[in-house]
Amino acid sequence: MTNTEKGTFYEKGIEFLIRQNPKLYFDNTKIEWNAKIKGNSGVEHQIDILLTTGEELTLIECKNHKRTIGYDVVAKMDSILNDINNSKGIIYSMSGFSSGAEKYAVSKPIKLISMNEKEIIFQGCIYALKKCLPNLDDPVQKYFVIMEQLGNSTTGKYQLQNFGNFGYAFVIYESISDAKKYCDNGYNIFPLSSEHLRILNSFAKIKNKMLLIYTNGNLYPFVGL
Repeated sequence: MTNTEKGTFYEKGIEFLIRQNPKLYFDNTKIEWNAKIKGNSGVEHQIDILLTTGEELTLIECKNHKRTIGYDVVAKMDSILNDINNSKGIIYSMSGFSSGAEKYAVSKPIKLISMNEKEIIFQGCIYALKKCLPNLDDPVQKYFVIMEQLGNSTTGKYQLQNFGNFGYAFVIYESISDAKKYCDNGYNIFPLSSEHLRILNSFAKIKNKMLLIYTNGNLYPFVGL
């Protein structure tokens, strides 16, 4: 792999991580890889990854170097930010940062993050997994689902249930009391957010299983999406 290929690989890994991170990537965020943006000076700047959220810009540089990133890289980012309104910066490094770089960034709108490929994959998977699991803090949840218990959380495995003519199906419930009637050992009842419900609906289609809703003692195919 050439240095250019290594750099691109690292940049795309960071892009993947950003797309999973709800603190960086909002519903109205536009993300551009290898972006070009013209500053107030008229100079065009090349940015590895550019995030645009409303009028706020986040400029992200990704450094896949063997040596620690020095003061000069942070200073260059600072100069670019001074040329672009409503901007802040993030620099990712495979090999960390020098003490000079860290001291310089403290008083600047620049965040320094050390992260290698394994950490990118791990953190990205964690963010992605959270999207597929129930959000217990979601106040708008109205349905419940039975999933395998792991400590105080879930493994992400749904309990399939056999309902005669329907065969084995994924089932959601409108009440906890109804769900308790069918909850097997090792499983528990979890609230279902709207996002999780969309994911479950897609998952059921992939597995070629029906998604049913149990309400008022009866089962119906779920058609709410």
